[in-house]
Amino acid sequence: MTSRQPLFVAILIFSMLCVSCISAPFKSPEWPKYLPSLRYYESVYAEDENNRAVQTKEEYLKWVIRFYEGWNLYQDGWKRTSRDILLNVDDADKKNTLRSKLAHLGKLISGEWAKNSYDRTIRSRELSIWAQALLKSINRNKEAQLIDRVTRDVNALRAHELDRLDISVKRYFDVAKDEYENEKL
Repeated sequence: MTSRQPLFVAILIFSMLCVSCISAPFKSPEWPKYLPSLRYYESVYAEDENNRAVQTKEEYLKWVIRFYEGWNLYQDGWKRTSRDILLNVDDADKKNTLRSKLAHLGKLISGEWAKNSYDRTIRSRELSIWAQALLKSINRNKEAQLIDRVTRDVNALRAHELDRLDISVKRYFDVAKDEYENEKL
């Protein structure tokens, strides 16, 4: 790898993010029924003075919807990721528990992730890692434990008790052994 390649990759990613931000403003006459309440997101938006100074509420809400529906850097979206996790769960009680945990986790992540890139503590990088880890947990029948672990990490990030660079696939799985790390989830 040449010394210019990391810079080129960084510029390419930054350019893709900038292009994705250039779009028509959010104008939805009706809030999607499958999302948490609009009031919740309006409250999260209103509580963050720094974000309000640089991002309109309409732009923020547009990114909330993109979180759930997907977009160019997170194509599956939380709605599909959640569906994929629940797809092979046959036990109705377990499915309901997981659905509730995923809905709560999605609400926590989306409220922060939808903010402008300078004020948010959760970025697409972490979102991608969590989606990968959650999908890996299916084969191990450890979905609930991993959702709980990610929820704790999301809360720690939001409280500035955890650095986002500490989030990695290895945090949730031992990549070399393709198993969970020794730490209990």
